[in-house]
Amino acid sequence: MTNTPAHRVQAHRVQSVGVTEPVAADHLDPSNGGAGAGVHAAPSTHEVLASLGAALLAGDRDALETLLAGDVVALVPGRHRAAGVHRGPTAVVDALMVAPPPGVRVVGIDVTEVLVEGSRGLLVIGIQAALDADADAVVAFEVAFHVQCDRGLVIGITEYAGDQHAIDELLGT
Repeated sequence: MTNTPAHRVQAHRVQSVGVTEPVAADHLDPSNGGAGAGVHAAPSTHEVLASLGAALLAGDRDALETLLAGDVVALVPGRHRAAGVHRGPTAVVDALMVAPPPGVRVVGIDVTEVLVEGSRGLLVIGIQAALDADADAVVAFEVAFHVQCDRGLVIGITEYAGDQHAIDELLGT
């Protein structure tokens, strides 16, 4: 949201008799050194999930890590090499960005759904992968990430898959 007069917060001063009178919101405007200077609103949960999806789609480890709190925990189900409980940004990024094994190519990836309620959200990503041995055989599956945010950072992720056995087989052990 830009800080133009049409988008400024309407502030009120409470008088001793309990009546409020409007005051200019300029004192809250950080651009003129007001009380809002140096204060930045945390991104909304929807903004965090959109950024998380974009980072995952781009394979951008650095962008992904900036979205994670220092004490983030991710639960990744399955029997593949990325499965388990992962603590801290580096471990979580390593688990979420695990490369497919040799002979497997990701041929498509897209965010298919984003749902948000308060500080919780659900990010669903559709993935299509091909085995190099059989380029015509494309495996499609969805992975859902239940995400918990706090103050604009991801503090928890639980991953779900529609067909966990297919993902285990695709990623290998």
